[in-house]
Amino acid sequence: MLTLTKRISSLFIASLLVTACGGGGGGDGGSNTDTSVDTDPVIPVVIIDNALGAAVSTQATLTMQELVAAKDFSFTNKQSIQVSLSLSEYTTERAYISVYGDYQQLPSGRYYPDASSRIIAGNLQQGEFESSFVVLNKQPSFLVEVWFYDGQEALQKEVYLSNNQLIW
Repeated sequence: MLTLTKRISSLFIASLLVTACGGGGGGDGGSNTDTSVDTDPVIPVVIIDNALGAAVSTQATLTMQELVAAKDFSFTNKQSIQVSLSLSEYTTERAYISVYGDYQQLPSGRYYPDASSRIIAGNLQQGEFESSFVVLNKQPSFLVEVWFYDGQEALQKEVYLSNNQLIW
Protein backbone atom coordinates (compact mmCIF):
# COMPACT_ATOMS: atom_id res chain seq x y z
CA MET A 1 0.00 0.00 0.00
CA LEU A 2 2.84 2.36 0.84
CA THR A 3 4.46 1.72 -2.55
CA LEU A 4 1.19 2.52 -4.35
CA THR A 5 1.01 5.85 -2.50
CA LYS A 6 4.63 6.58 -3.41
CA ARG A 7 3.94 5.78 -7.08
CA ILE A 8 0.86 8.00 -7.22
CA SER A 9 2.61 10.91 -5.51
CA SER A 10 5.64 10.50 -7.80
CA LEU A 11 3.39 10.58 -10.90
CA PHE A 12 1.55 13.61 -9.50
CA ILE A 13 4.82 15.52 -8.87
CA ALA A 14 6.20 14.57 -12.30
CA SER A 15 3.05 15.84 -14.03
CA LEU A 16 3.27 19.11 -12.08
CA LEU A 17 6.87 19.59 -13.17
CA VAL A 18 6.08 18.99 -16.84
CA THR A 19 3.09 21.33 -16.68
CA ALA A 20 5.00 24.04 -14.79
CA CYS A 21 7.89 24.02 -17.23
CA GLY A 22 5.56 24.64 -20.13
CA GLY A 23 6.90 21.83 -22.23
CA GLY A 24 7.45 22.14 -25.97
CA GLY A 25 9.20 25.03 -27.73
CA GLY A 26 12.85 25.34 -28.51
CA GLY A 27 14.55 24.44 -31.71
CA ASP A 28 13.97 26.23 -35.01
CA GLY A 29 10.23 25.88 -35.06
CA GLY A 30 9.36 28.88 -37.22
CA SER A 31 11.08 31.77 -35.42
CA ASN A 32 12.12 34.38 -37.98
CA THR A 33 14.15 36.69 -35.73
CA ASP A 34 17.36 37.89 -37.36
CA THR A 35 20.12 38.14 -34.76
CA SER A 36 22.96 39.11 -37.11
CA VAL A 37 24.67 42.45 -36.46
CA ASP A 38 25.57 44.84 -39.27
CA THR A 39 29.10 45.91 -38.33
CA ASP A 40 29.42 48.52 -41.10
CA PRO A 41 26.29 50.71 -41.27
CA VAL A 42 25.66 52.46 -44.55
CA ILE A 43 24.79 56.17 -44.55
CA PRO A 44 22.90 57.55 -47.56
CA VAL A 45 24.44 60.62 -49.15
CA VAL A 46 22.23 63.68 -49.71
CA ILE A 47 23.46 66.43 -52.00
CA ILE A 48 22.04 69.97 -51.88
CA ASP A 49 21.62 71.42 -55.36
CA ASN A 50 22.47 75.12 -54.81
CA ALA A 51 20.69 76.23 -57.99
CA LEU A 52 17.39 74.71 -56.91
CA GLY A 53 17.89 74.80 -53.14
CA ALA A 54 16.44 71.31 -52.80
CA ALA A 55 17.95 68.12 -51.48
CA VAL A 56 18.65 65.51 -54.11
CA SER A 57 19.11 61.93 -52.99
CA THR A 58 21.78 59.90 -54.73
CA GLN A 59 22.53 56.21 -54.95
CA ALA A 60 26.02 56.66 -53.45
CA THR A 61 26.47 55.56 -49.86
CA LEU A 62 29.22 56.06 -47.30
CA THR A 63 30.39 53.76 -44.57
CA MET A 64 31.49 55.01 -41.16
CA GLN A 65 35.13 54.40 -42.08
CA GLU A 66 34.82 56.78 -45.04
CA LEU A 67 33.75 59.78 -42.93
CA VAL A 68 36.51 62.32 -42.41
CA ALA A 69 36.62 65.36 -40.09
CA ALA A 70 38.46 68.54 -41.04
CA LYS A 71 42.00 68.77 -39.63
CA ASP A 72 41.17 71.88 -37.60
CA PHE A 73 37.93 70.41 -36.16
CA SER A 74 37.95 70.21 -32.36
CA PHE A 75 36.10 67.29 -30.83
CA THR A 76 36.06 68.95 -27.41
CA ASN A 77 33.88 71.70 -26.07
CA LYS A 78 36.28 72.62 -23.28
CA GLN A 79 38.28 75.82 -23.30
CA SER A 80 40.86 77.20 -20.92
CA ILE A 81 40.20 80.76 -19.75
CA GLN A 82 42.95 83.04 -18.43
CA VAL A 83 41.81 85.62 -15.85
CA SER A 84 43.83 88.83 -15.48
CA LEU A 85 42.40 91.44 -13.11
CA SER A 86 44.23 94.67 -12.46
CA LEU A 87 42.24 96.82 -10.05
CA SER A 88 45.00 99.08 -8.79
CA GLU A 89 42.97 102.11 -9.95
CA TYR A 90 40.27 101.12 -7.42
CA THR A 91 42.37 99.86 -4.54
CA THR A 92 45.67 98.34 -3.52
CA GLU A 93 44.10 96.89 -0.37
CA ARG A 94 43.45 93.21 -0.02
CA ALA A 95 40.14 92.08 -1.52
CA TYR A 96 38.38 88.83 -2.41
CA ILE A 97 37.56 87.99 -6.07
CA SER A 98 34.77 85.68 -7.27
CA VAL A 99 33.97 84.78 -10.89
CA TYR A 100 30.48 83.47 -11.67
CA GLY A 101 29.09 81.82 -14.77
CA ASP A 102 25.37 82.21 -14.02
CA TYR A 103 23.93 85.56 -12.96
CA GLN A 104 21.19 88.02 -13.75
CA GLN A 105 20.99 91.78 -13.82
CA LEU A 106 18.58 93.37 -11.36
CA PRO A 107 16.44 96.44 -12.19
CA SER A 108 18.83 98.49 -10.01
CA GLY A 109 21.69 97.71 -12.41
CA ARG A 110 23.46 95.45 -9.89
CA TYR A 111 24.00 91.78 -10.64
CA TYR A 112 22.67 88.81 -8.70
CA PRO A 113 25.04 85.82 -9.07
CA ASP A 114 23.95 82.23 -8.60
CA ALA A 115 26.27 81.14 -5.77
CA SER A 116 26.45 77.57 -7.10
CA SER A 117 27.88 78.87 -10.40
CA ARG A 118 31.04 80.34 -8.85
CA ILE A 119 33.92 79.17 -11.02
CA ILE A 120 36.98 80.55 -9.23
CA ALA A 121 37.73 82.71 -6.23
CA GLY A 122 40.83 84.12 -4.62
CA ASN A 123 42.56 87.06 -3.02
CA LEU A 124 43.39 90.29 -4.77
CA GLN A 125 46.94 91.27 -3.75
CA GLN A 126 48.20 94.81 -4.41
CA GLY A 127 45.39 95.29 -6.92
CA GLU A 128 46.28 92.22 -9.04
CA PHE A 129 44.72 88.78 -9.56
CA GLU A 130 45.84 86.09 -12.00
CA SER A 131 44.27 82.66 -12.43
CA SER A 132 42.83 80.29 -15.01
CA PHE A 133 39.98 77.83 -15.28
CA VAL A 134 38.39 75.45 -17.78
CA VAL A 135 34.78 75.77 -18.92
CA LEU A 136 32.74 73.20 -20.81
CA ASN A 137 30.89 75.53 -23.13
CA LYS A 138 31.50 78.70 -25.05
CA GLN A 139 29.99 81.17 -22.63
CA PRO A 140 30.53 84.74 -23.84
CA SER A 141 30.55 86.58 -20.49
CA PHE A 142 31.16 86.13 -16.78
CA LEU A 143 30.43 88.15 -13.65
CA VAL A 144 33.41 89.29 -11.59
CA GLU A 145 32.77 90.44 -8.02
CA VAL A 146 35.37 92.14 -5.84
CA TRP A 147 34.66 92.13 -2.11
CA PHE A 148 36.71 94.40 0.12
CA TYR A 149 37.60 93.56 3.71
CA ASP A 150 36.70 97.04 4.96
CA GLY A 151 32.95 96.41 4.44
CA GLN A 152 32.29 98.63 1.42
CA GLU A 153 29.88 97.44 -1.27
CA ALA A 154 31.33 94.92 -3.73
CA LEU A 155 32.45 95.99 -7.18
CA GLN A 156 30.71 94.05 -9.93
CA LYS A 157 31.48 93.91 -13.61
CA GLU A 158 30.25 91.74 -16.46
CA VAL A 159 33.43 90.78 -18.31
CA TYR A 160 33.30 89.50 -21.88
CA LEU A 161 35.55 86.74 -23.11
CA SER A 162 38.14 87.80 -25.68
CA ASN A 163 40.73 85.34 -27.03
CA ASN A 164 40.06 83.00 -24.08
CA GLN A 165 40.86 85.80 -21.63
CA LEU A 166 38.88 87.72 -19.05
CA ILE A 167 40.53 91.08 -18.53
CA TRP A 168 39.44 93.89 -16.18
